[in-house]
Amino acid sequence: MLILQNLLKSTFMGIIAILAFTIGCSSVQAQKNARSDGEEITVSIPSDSLELLDLTKNLLKWHEADFKGDFLPTSDNDNIYIGIDWSAHKARMVELSKTNFFTAEFMKNYEEIALQLDKELKQNPIKYYKGELPPYGNDASEWCNCQDYPSNIWEHLGIRNIKQGKDIVSYYWTWGEGLNYFVQAKLENGKWKIAYLEGFDKKNYTWK
Repeated sequence: MLILQNLLKSTFMGIIAILAFTIGCSSVQAQKNARSDGEEITVSIPSDSLELLDLTKNLLKWHEADFKGDFLPTSDNDNIYIGIDWSAHKARMVELSKTNFFTAEFMKNYEEIALQLDKELKQNPIKYYKGELPPYGNDASEWCNCQDYPSNIWEHLGIRNIKQGKDIVSYYWTWGEGLNYFVQAKLENGKWKIAYLEGFDKKNYTWK
């Protein structure tokens, strides 16, 4: 009887150890998937962190293959941009909506940027000429604050500093090299979507 009890005890402890190891491995894997350049996220990881990472990857993969411009202007006979090309802008809004990446809040902000730029192009005494760099922004893509993607981006892309708010999550994505890009996401109909990208802040589209 004693031998049988010891055997049952050993079997039970073995099962507990296997379960603990499996759970531990799953937790470590989740943290590794949410790391950037070996640095762990500095706050507790929300259960949806991997979905946020997938959303970020899908957004950047879409942008990498996207050759359409944002807020395309129209010019006059003096090669001065005098306003937004509203036909092109309308088509762009449809494209963005079809990706299903963006909240209604993001789309509203995108439209407001177009209206603001149109006003600046018409009224600002500092003119934007064809062939010149725009007098707003930082000469980088709004989608990534970069000129182009590194060849090994998908090996190093990660998210960090996730912060859970009442109805919104904020975080940074990075592929290293000192790049940290601020994002906010919201749940819309049970799906995480982009609510804010730092490159599309309205303050970036005004110039003196």
